[in-house]
Amino acid sequence: MAEEKKSKFAFLQHVPRPPQYVRGLHDHPATPSRVLQGVKTFLFVAPLTLLLWVYAEREQMGSLKDFGVTVDVRTNQPDRLVSLVVPEDHRLILDLEGPRSSIEAVRDQLSDNRKPLVLILDDDDKPGFDGEINAAAKIGQTDIFVRNAVSVIRVRPPLRVKVEAKMTRKVRIRQAEHTRIVGDVVFEPDTAMIEGPASVLNTIPEDKLVLDADMSKFAVRPRGKYEDTVPLSFPMAIDRITFPTTVKAKVDMRESLTFNLQTIPLVVQLPAVVVEKDRYKVSVAQVTLPNVSVSGPPDAIELLRLQKFPAAAVLELTPEEATTPGDKTKRLTPASYRMPKDVTVTNPEREITFTVSDRGN
Repeated sequence: MAEEKKSKFAFLQHVPRPPQYVRGLHDHPATPSRVLQGVKTFLFVAPLTLLLWVYAEREQMGSLKDFGVTVDVRTNQPDRLVSLVVPEDHRLILDLEGPRSSIEAVRDQLSDNRKPLVLILDDDDKPGFDGEINAAAKIGQTDIFVRNAVSVIRVRPPLRVKVEAKMTRKVRIRQAEHTRIVGDVVFEPDTAMIEGPASVLNTIPEDKLVLDADMSKFAVRPRGKYEDTVPLSFPMAIDRITFPTTVKAKVDMRESLTFNLQTIPLVVQLPAVVVEKDRYKVSVAQVTLPNVSVSGPPDAIELLRLQKFPAAAVLELTPEEATTPGDKTKRLTPASYRMPKDVTVTNPEREITFTVSDRGN
């Protein structure tokens, strides 16, 4: 069978072949189909070439100087806290280099001052560290700069941080003095955990380690039982302390009355060491407070109405305040008032002006 097939095509060996083309212009005759194919190729290649030119232009190296960014420094270690010492406003000025399109992307993403660039401190920076860190390296290691291949050339001002040991304390929850209500109050839970630098928490007096529950939302409600969530606050103005912001309160409201005291005396309380030396004199601009509004149980309000309880406002001065000559102003707080049990002052905050003078001058 193979011999038969071979014999059938043997005649092709004697068919003359066309002459070979000379390599050059005549290798591919300009037939209409080839011209059409060339036009199609051009229409495909030309836009692609233009896109490559545009991409190459955008990917040319560029720079951006004096770019402001907001930063925050944190740590992944649970036993420490880090605070940014310099700059106080958390703003750094950067000089950047990289592909132009990448620099534009970084600039657009970091232009919002409300979303700081978070820098993670090294684990080797332990409590007690207080100094400068390599801000350019830290910023360059963040995802947005790595992803866009943008380099940080210069950072100013220097970035200085402080690392402190973290302390946790359990504190009780109480009614805020200026929003106390008449009735039984149960907080669930009645304690909470606060966290902050050990150096700060260790300086707070034990009687101040509490959280105040704002009970003002119950002030206008009639007698009865209620459950609601109330806000919590720390009684002192201290930064870098964290705590729960709300707590559940169960309240059994009893009858209460309101009353306006036309005037109460203002008492100045000085430290014993200042009184003993008797060197400094403290004078106040007013010796009484007018229009003090109070709320509380009917029997306690009756004592105030009949002037059978020595209500007063107390201006308590620290040793420094009582021994530094000059004119000063201090604000009274809800704890500054002497009132019967369960009576609260509803307008407690008053500015008191006083003058300290040195008797020896």
